[in-house]
Amino acid sequence: MPSEYKDLEAFLTKLGQIETKIESWIQTKYWTAFCTIAGVLAVVWSAIEVWCAVSARESLHTWAFRLCDEVASRSRDPNTKVGAVILRPDKTIASSGYNGFPRGVLDSPELYADRDIKLARTIHAELNALLFSKENLEGCQLFLTPFPPCSHCAAAIIQSGIKDVFVGCDGKDRTKWVGSLEQSRSLFKEAGVNLILVMRSPL
Repeated sequence: MPSEYKDLEAFLTKLGQIETKIESWIQTKYWTAFCTIAGVLAVVWSAIEVWCAVSARESLHTWAFRLCDEVASRSRDPNTKVGAVILRPDKTIASSGYNGFPRGVLDSPELYADRDIKLARTIHAELNALLFSKENLEGCQLFLTPFPPCSHCAAAIIQSGIKDVFVGCDGKDRTKWVGSLEQSRSLFKEAGVNLILVMRSPL
């Protein structure tokens, strides 16, 4: 084969090698770019999912009051159902309680129907939550629905070391308890316990 053809063949071979390298470089470059973009999109999508989850998550107060509602549903009192939940400083549940008669005593509907007997036997939800607790409640928060603690329970709350009392009020007429509520307010204020009333829609 004449030398000029050999040179041309070598040139074409070299050109083919260069072309292959260029194609490989282009493919690698675009594949890397694609992977990079895909990775970024995955991170963005993950961030969006987290944001949506956080946005959809109910507030601590809403959650705590909903727990109070669930606890209150356990009460055998057909007319008044009160629930209390105590949260530790790390927002975990320390205790809970609902209004009712002491354990081991009769709690028939007839006894609840007699107002005098009911009032004499009933332990309030917040007091039950305090009694059921097996730990030091210093610095904890108490959530209560649907109305504020009476003066006797307020005194017990103060003694427990609880510093914040949140009450989910349902807006119903509680005129007969106004006097006791004012006493509770006064006790909490003197003891440095925060009483926060939150208006909620009736269930």
